[in-house]
Amino acid sequence: MNILLSGGAGFIGSHLANQLLTTHCTVHVLDNFFDNYNPAHKWRNIEANLVNSNYYLHQGDICHKETLEKLFQQYTFDTVVHLAALAGVQASFQQPATYTAVNVEGTRNLLEVMRTSGVRKLIYCSSSSVYGESCSLPLQENCQPLLPISPYALTKYQGEKLCKEYHEQVDIEVTCLRFFTVYGPRQRPDMAISQFLKALLQQCPLTIYGEGSSRDYTYVADIVQGNLPGHAPDEGI
Repeated sequence: MNILLSGGAGFIGSHLANQLLTTHCTVHVLDNFFDNYNPAHKWRNIEANLVNSNYYLHQGDICHKETLEKLFQQYTFDTVVHLAALAGVQASFQQPATYTAVNVEGTRNLLEVMRTSGVRKLIYCSSSSVYGESCSLPLQENCQPLLPISPYALTKYQGEKLCKEYHEQVDIEVTCLRFFTVYGPRQRPDMAISQFLKALLQQCPLTIYGEGSSRDYTYVADIVQGNLPGHAPDEGI
């Protein structure tokens, strides 16, 4: 199976690539090594895979439709796992236009190139933040209405709606997965657990946003299992 993994040099993407390679898949990673945090961190994530003959690294940006078109013309993909995105709630308030360009328009580019290339299977990696404060606990997939409360959450929700549109109009088979705070080895340095550990080691005060309420965490290995093509939930969208 040939898999295109957008954002595959990141925290979750690099773990998923590792697992896919153990199942003898051919993994094509598309990543632009954006400097929202030190790109050296991302290069370390994939270093061990670069010598694997079933691993292909493509440096490129989903915001550049021409890059995607050339990639889909050169290779045939059975499934696309779409992880490429700008993440982080707090940063999205400072750069809402950039988040929209990457998370919404980049997703639209990918879906459109899938349409014209005849690739019909997509796993879209969304976020639990799309629920906002509109739903009672425990959260359900069919909770309505969804009222995102951050630019980041809104872009992920808009991405879901784009996936639904292409599923209905073009018959692209889509599974949307809403991740709840993922943690584990290689986690991004801007994530809460990384920040808390750094503050503790340096004996600095903790910075806590919001009211400090509890939240759900998911270990990265469990996220990987849910993202494996053929193992993702059947419900789709």
